[in-house]
Parts: sequence; C-alpha cells; structure tokens
Amino acid sequence: MKTRPVLWAAITVAVIAIATTPGFAADITVFTAKKIITMDPSMPVATAVAVRGDRIVAVGSLESLKPWLDAYDHELVDTFKDKIVLPGFIDNHLHPIMAAMLLPMDFVTPYDWNLPGRRIKGVRGR
Repeated sequence: MKTRPVLWAAITVAVIAIATTPGFAADITVFTAKKIITMDPSMPVATAVAVRGDRIVAVGSLESLKPWLDAYDHELVDTFKDKIVLPGFIDNHLHPIMAAMLLPMDFVTPYDWNLPGRRIKGVRGR
C-alpha cells in the first residue's frame, strides 16, 4: 500500500510546518499514567495526555503522541505513573439550607438551570 508512506510524509510536513510557525510553537507537558479514562467511546482509555497551555492537544500512548513529541519541546511528567486519571467533574448540587443565600447569586454552570423566577443558561465554551 503506497498511500501510507505518502500519508505519513504529509502528516510529518504538516506537523513541522505548524511547529515552526512563529508564535505558534509552545512547550508541551505530557502526563503519563497507569490508566487515563477519557470518557470518549472511540478511545475509552489512554496512558498519556499532552497539554499545551490550558489545552489538551493529544491523548493516547507515548507512541501515538510521538509526532507531538518530535515537533515540540516537551516535559514528561510521571507523577501519575501508578495512578488512574479521570476527567474533572462539576458537582452542581445545592443543599436546601443554603438555597436562601445562594439562589440570588450568579451561577456559571455547564447545564441550563431552571430556578425559581429565572433561567440560567449553561456555558458551552470558554
């Protein structure tokens, strides 16, 4: 199959072009773990996650992250090498005793809330 070498060459050229774009290149931190639960049905578990700034740029194994590692300065962090990493969860519940104090306040929530007397629109991005 001759298309594979051409495909890999195209991917490599694209990664290098992006990596050498002025102002684009940034350091990457790669966290490795015994297991990373991704909550993505197409890849439910991984062993490495690459982060640049406040963004996850790649998830998989160290081998699958190789194009990123070859293109950018990076730091490998194995703090979680014997741990299981889960996505962060937002627990947006309210105890009745606190409702009198909290309901008049502004909320930032990932879901739409129907509150007594008003509706709070969920945040769908940054």
